Amino acid sequence: MNLHEYEAIKQNVRRTYDVAALDYHSLFRNELDDHEYDRSLLDRFAENFSPESILCDIGCGPSAEYGGYLFSKGLNVHGLDFSKSCIDNARALYPNMVFHLDDMTNTALPDGMFDGILSFYALFHIPRKFQHEVFSEFRRLLKPNGKLLLVTHKGSLT
Repeated sequence: MNLHEYEAIKQNVRRTYDVAALDYHSLFRNELDDHEYDRSLLDRFAENFSPESILCDIGCGPSAEYGGYLFSKGLNVHGLDFSKSCIDNARALYPNMVFHLDDMTNTALPDGMFDGILSFYALFHIPRKFQHEVFSEFRRLLKPNGKLLLVTHKGSLT
C-alpha cells in the first residue's frame, strides 16, 4: 500500500462517518453500559488525573461515549475526530466539552497539550503500515509522563 492509497482510505473513512454518524450514534451510543470492563479501564485511567488535567478522547466518534463518561465524572476531556458530522453530534451531547475537528495522524494542536489520551476502537481504521503516524502524534501531544489508554479490536488491517 502506498501513500496515495492510504490517503484514499482515510478520505473514505471520513466520508462514511460523515454520512453514518447519526445511525452509528443510534446503534452504539449506549454500548458502554454493557461493557463493564471498558468502564473499569476508564475508571482506573481516571485515577491518574485531577480536574485540572486535560485529557483527549481521540477518535471520539459521534457519541464521544468514552470521553463523555470521564467528562461526566468531572474531568476536563476534549474530543477529537476527523468527521464533522461526528463532532457536531458529539458536541450536541456534550455542549460543555471542547471538540477538535482534526486528523489523529497529524493534528494542528500544540505539543504537550494533554496529560492523558484515550482512544477506543479507532486505530483499526489506520493500516498497520501507517500506525506509526498515530503513535508519533500521540507522543507529541502528550505532556512528559502523560498517560495513554488505547483499546482496539482484535485483528489487523494490512
